[in-house]
Amino acid sequence: MKISLLAISFLILFSASLYAENKIDRIYVLTPEWIVLASSYMDETDELIYKEKKEDFDKILPEIEKLEKDERTNWVLIKKRTRIWQNAYEKFSTQHLQLSDPKFFSVTSDDDAKFAQPQVPVKSVPWVNSLGDRKYREGSPLRGCFSYEIGHYAYLKLPFPLQNGKSYAVKQADGRTGSFVFDDRKTVNRAIKVNQAGYLEDAPQKFAYLGAWIPSVGAVDYSAYPEFKVLKAADMSEAFSGKIALRAKDEKKWGYNGGQSYSGEDVYEMDFSTFKTPGKYFIYVPGLGRSWDLEIGKNAIGEAFYTAARGMYHQRCGCALDAKHTAWTRGLCHPPPVYGCKLIGGGGNWFLESGDKAAKNSNNFDFEIIKQTTDLTQKYDIWGGWHDAADYDRGEYHHRPIWDMLGLYEINPKAFTDGQLDIPESGNGIPDIIDEAKYGIDLWKRSQDKDGGVSGRVETTQHPGKRQMPEFEKLNFSRSIPTRQCTMYYAASAAMFARIVKDFDKKMSEEYCNSAIAAYRWASDPKNSRENTELEIMLKNEKTKKEEKTKLIYKGKDERLCLAGLHAAVNLYVVTGDAAFLKDAEEKFAKDSIRQFKSWPNYLIVQWGLFEYAWLDLKGANEEMRKTAKNELLAFADQELEPQKKSPYRNFWHDGKSRAWGSGVPSTWAKYAILAYFLSKDEKYKSSALMNLDFQMGCNPLGMVQTTGIGKVFPCEIQDMESRADGIDEPVPGITTYGIVDIPYFVRLNVYSMEIFSVEKEKESRRIYFLPEGFKVDKPEIPMWRQLGPHSSLNPECNEFTVHETMGQTVLMLGAFLGEGWMPDKSLKERKPRKYDELEGYFWLP
Repeated sequence: MKISLLAISFLILFSASLYAENKIDRIYVLTPEWIVLASSYMDETDELIYKEKKEDFDKILPEIEKLEKDERTNWVLIKKRTRIWQNAYEKFSTQHLQLSDPKFFSVTSDDDAKFAQPQVPVKSVPWVNSLGDRKYREGSPLRGCFSYEIGHYAYLKLPFPLQNGKSYAVKQADGRTGSFVFDDRKTVNRAIKVNQAGYLEDAPQKFAYLGAWIPSVGAVDYSAYPEFKVLKAADMSEAFSGKIALRAKDEKKWGYNGGQSYSGEDVYEMDFSTFKTPGKYFIYVPGLGRSWDLEIGKNAIGEAFYTAARGMYHQRCGCALDAKHTAWTRGLCHPPPVYGCKLIGGGGNWFLESGDKAAKNSNNFDFEIIKQTTDLTQKYDIWGGWHDAADYDRGEYHHRPIWDMLGLYEINPKAFTDGQLDIPESGNGIPDIIDEAKYGIDLWKRSQDKDGGVSGRVETTQHPGKRQMPEFEKLNFSRSIPTRQCTMYYAASAAMFARIVKDFDKKMSEEYCNSAIAAYRWASDPKNSRENTELEIMLKNEKTKKEEKTKLIYKGKDERLCLAGLHAAVNLYVVTGDAAFLKDAEEKFAKDSIRQFKSWPNYLIVQWGLFEYAWLDLKGANEEMRKTAKNELLAFADQELEPQKKSPYRNFWHDGKSRAWGSGVPSTWAKYAILAYFLSKDEKYKSSALMNLDFQMGCNPLGMVQTTGIGKVFPCEIQDMESRADGIDEPVPGITTYGIVDIPYFVRLNVYSMEIFSVEKEKESRRIYFLPEGFKVDKPEIPMWRQLGPHSSLNPECNEFTVHETMGQTVLMLGAFLGEGWMPDKSLKERKPRKYDELEGYFWLP
């Protein structure tokens, strides 16, 4: 039998584990009575598995090597290999049992007399979390057996409280050790939650929060800690003090049926709203610990804005990202040509089968249509825009971040300058935030036909497959046939850009204005309707399971034209002065826009048109109708205020409804408060927006920022192809994930529990559980805002993102109240990626 050199090398180096020092990876202090230990045991467990089943794994290893080379492989053996691993994992992965036994641990101290002799904890509660992708070392013969890196946690209740200033050592029966010093001015306590991006000095309200949850125990009682202090980071001198107040007891009254726990915590608040002195500080709770550093100032969130805005730069398509502008470099991706096909508009399931029932397709409709109808003789010089998410398509919905960035400049223009974001366009005399929006617009401008029509989708035939950088993706991309709707989206973007850029480059403004007018006229012409367009492709018959020719009829409605029509018409009126556009705005679009604003998902698109109709100086406009538009926007923001007040961490979401696909991201809802504030200047809306900002930047039950690269604790494993494939531990910065949404299906089935299949009997299996008593069920009852499952290719409901559902509005939220004159310093522009052991969010606290 032939074994690869890599496998031989692996045998020699097996003991050189990621955890060779045999240390406890993390130790967290929740209170002087409760500490938390966290470690990964995956490598040492695999070592035991391989030693026992070495012959089986070596025999099948050549099939894995074939798979890695895209060669034909024996899938029966691959499946058997996974089952061998599962059965051995059940035998050797016993940490959850060991960590549940207090006698497995001992705690000692050289300077605390009560721990002079080894002390056994009073109680131990085990837990497991997904940390992300399984990190096999190169050449591991077990690579690919399992998808997750699992973190094992132990909550230990100590027999005596920790003493301030004393040092402690923890030893486990398996030989792992760890040590720490408990110093309440230096020990970061993760139960203290702050906005890790920073607080504006003039924020109407400023809060930090205190709360923790221990599985099987419940909410941690912090009632013994009556006060907090704001200390200067430089010398720890006191700058402010206040009382800690109980904000919300843990109650099971949230969620779909009103029976879920919000966070599992008794949530306490620390109010320092009256403290406005700029500087760098931290929250200190005497006897308990301190928070992460925080900044207060007019530009305190400048660094976070920079990171989030450059997240858009990192998503750019059709260009290389070079070392001059980022440490997360990559080569040129997805250059032209782009081909023609019969996909219509923005794509999606806008089809009836034979004209009478909704068409169904087991595969993605867009992929299937592109695969079967692409014409390689139709070539277009189309490139640019932003990668949608973990995949590389670009669609009409990408106009939303364009509007968010241009709108951001419009409401707060003094905050944004040329050279601020360190992008290739810096130095051209135009504020960088406008340049970034233009990069998104130009993709669609290149797709514009001579008659004015504009495509709404650039897509290929499948999602990215291999773990590789986008420059190595060789699939052909095709553009969709223009529709009136997607062309009007472009008209709105190009017109808005033409109006705003006019102050910086009149010639450029004129060019984009002309393009917008051509698109607007094409979109306004009923002769260009695609309604009832017929398309014939091969689809699998649900009854016969055979591929059959199927006639599809496009059912996209022209009435959706109003979604961006008001936006386009208002901007064209301002930039051209032609009253015909104002007439269109008020007679064709305004009433329908107001009506559509009341329903999901239309309000996500209509918002900027209504805002600009109410906001801009429109001479000759119907003031009563403008007032109605303004009132609708204010009313939408008003509906968020009361639920937000009741939310323990002051975030808004529609309780009882899904938090998926951006609905749980605070910036989604902060946008409406921002628009309402700039229409009314009422501080209650500013406060609402900033409370949502606080939640997204760390004032949440997990104490985790939801945007990579911001603060100390942020997602370390996200569903982004570049972050998976670039060989850099830290993910690409500036990406806001869907975040804390639900217990991911694969986490429930592979981390919290595991189905162990028989190696010999195909259909025989059993399920084992790794959580403590009370959670050993298929869907354990974990508090709503603690539900997360990091991974770079699984659980997209938590780990993926899109430029339009999570990223654009985060840039808006961070920039809306940014002060004048902020610029990045040299260290920020030259920031280098961090290693896993430097990433505080990797071993995230459950």
